[in-house]
Amino acid sequence: MNTYTKVITSFAVALFALTTSFAPAQSIRCAQEFFLSEIELNDQPSTHQTLANGVLAVLHQSADEIRFYELNLDNQLELRSAYALYNTSNRTSLHANGNDIYVTVPQSAQPDSLSDLIVLDVQNPHQPELRTVLTVPHSFDYAQFDANTTYFMNNASFDTGNSFYNAYDISNPNNPTLLHRVNMGLRVDTQQGMQISDGLMHLSSTNRLLTYALNELSQTQWRSTINFAGDRVRAMQARDQYVYLYHAGSSPQPSFEIYNFADPANPVLVSDMNVPSTTRVQLEGQYVYLVGEEITVFNVLEPAAPIETATFVDAANINDLLAHDNKLYVTHDSTISVYDNQIRNLGRPQEVITPTDGQPSEMIIREQLAYIANGSGGVAIFDVSDPMAPVAINSVTTTPSASDTTRIDANANSLVAVNDNTIEIYSLKSPVSPARIAIIDGFSRIIDIAVKDNTLALMTNDDNNFGQVMSLYDISDPTLPVLVSTTPGFNSTSWLEIHDNMIIAYDTSIPLNDQYTGLTCFDIQDPSNPVFASKILVAQIGRVAYQDGYLYVCAADGFAFSDHAILIYDITDPFNTLLVNEINTGFRPLEIAINEHELVVEANGLYLYDITNPLNPQRTGSAPEIAELPNFERIKPHFVGDAILSTQLDMGLVSYDASPCFTCAADMNFDGVLNFFDVSAFLAAFVENDAIADLNNDTIFNFFDISQFIVSFESGCP
Repeated sequence: MNTYTKVITSFAVALFALTTSFAPAQSIRCAQEFFLSEIELNDQPSTHQTLANGVLAVLHQSADEIRFYELNLDNQLELRSAYALYNTSNRTSLHANGNDIYVTVPQSAQPDSLSDLIVLDVQNPHQPELRTVLTVPHSFDYAQFDANTTYFMNNASFDTGNSFYNAYDISNPNNPTLLHRVNMGLRVDTQQGMQISDGLMHLSSTNRLLTYALNELSQTQWRSTINFAGDRVRAMQARDQYVYLYHAGSSPQPSFEIYNFADPANPVLVSDMNVPSTTRVQLEGQYVYLVGEEITVFNVLEPAAPIETATFVDAANINDLLAHDNKLYVTHDSTISVYDNQIRNLGRPQEVITPTDGQPSEMIIREQLAYIANGSGGVAIFDVSDPMAPVAINSVTTTPSASDTTRIDANANSLVAVNDNTIEIYSLKSPVSPARIAIIDGFSRIIDIAVKDNTLALMTNDDNNFGQVMSLYDISDPTLPVLVSTTPGFNSTSWLEIHDNMIIAYDTSIPLNDQYTGLTCFDIQDPSNPVFASKILVAQIGRVAYQDGYLYVCAADGFAFSDHAILIYDITDPFNTLLVNEINTGFRPLEIAINEHELVVEANGLYLYDITNPLNPQRTGSAPEIAELPNFERIKPHFVGDAILSTQLDMGLVSYDASPCFTCAADMNFDGVLNFFDVSAFLAAFVENDAIADLNNDTIFNFFDISQFIVSFESGCP
């Protein structure tokens, strides 16, 4: 036992008496503590691999090339070079061994087409060198490297027959030599469908895991088969004597399982956990990463007793993940995110649901009160001084003839609500008990309202011209609203908003070249004479947010560099709008809100962005989508203190903690309790020089790490 081990052990008994419990941090900002950088690729990466020298190789099918990236000193990915390919398709595959890349490109689109196997030397990522090109029987969708032997296999779902494994001697990578080509008599058609480890070949075929022994000639002999009934093996990875796999299908709960193949003829299930849907299993060090809509991390230092250490969501629509050299590379439709892979003590942000006894559709926040258009519940008023625990304090009953309150807005003194086809104005002199002071009626249909200062804007059906009309009212005296202008010519408007002296309206009519279709901007410095200023031609958008001359637009489908993005426009001059930047969001963004210099965006989940510099937005937080949203109605977020407070039509109010993230370094086994097991885990990690025990992050394991652990343990966790 070395000196440091004796020191930490001597404290173990004393620390054991200080056992405490705490709730692990759940702020939506916590995952960003480990976020390093993101690169926009402007097209979708098909697949990617990491090389021994840390180079990231990315296959870009649409561009017919492989691009090679390296991290700089600021952990930003920089493009080093690109290698041109030809005829790339979904059958083109990319594999890495050492600093070599093996890529197969089918020679035609036929299912059983011959393919070219291209081998590249990428020791110098600035100038990859071609080693050789071989003609092979089909695409090699899977590859496993074992010393000087490479095992390739085709994904049978693309071919007409079974899967073949092809063993090559690659002791001379300039001249790979075929050793065997064997028809396995089954169809391997699963992600990560072939794994080789500890002298065994594991193949997944629909609902089976088949295991074969490999002899010194790379020949196979069947050893065992595990059946998963109606489930499919969807992802797996093998290391040493263990196989880590995910299966799902007819079972009530999808399962992540670990099998011990010490006796290949009698594999033993050593652990079994219910986990979210998973498309990839990735091992790195003592951790396994399960990749789906969320990323779940387990410590598998003891495979029979995995410990969940983190669950987090990156940008929506994750395609793949690779772990290499203490980094995580996460690919999406057109971006790659880089994380520090020492992610620990990180739980899934938990939403808090508060029913409103209605159907909340819109909400405005004034001081510490939330006014909610609550459908059949009229106007609901909640105290949100603690946004994680809203308290209902009143509800305002609308006019007897109106059934649902669907729209709401306010200025400093008045609240305006839409009830069916009636506008109701309430005084806020008593904020918790608004009093109705005016009604505007006679509309066949009210689409939306917006209020700013003394102006009330309405979008309603134009009963005279079979379209829609924008009407502006002066509400300087809210008891006597005065119509000051009407602007006809709209067709199918979804909403309108007032920002500074502008009205922004969105008309979904096609074609976009009609006068007011698309996203239109009106100058209303003189409300009695609105002036059309400009139009932004975006086919499908959600909502917008505005601040300091910049308009942030939720956009979707076929615009510029990405199908789903926040488009940022400089509209300082509303007559001359200028697109200055965009934020890729993966899924379609629909809702957006702004608070000083931060955005919150709803895009199948919540995403926070620091927009201190609108030309360089930085993501600062994220939370996954609520599971099984009723009626697929998305949530509408707002900033309230250190929380995100949202409405959801069927659920009510939805709260997320958005406070600064705090993690507890001493909770080494992430169970929410500080006790002797944390001391033991720290000691084991320290002896193994595991990065998790490097508490001061200086890459040196010494007394300062021990001291920091002891201080953290004795201080306890909140």
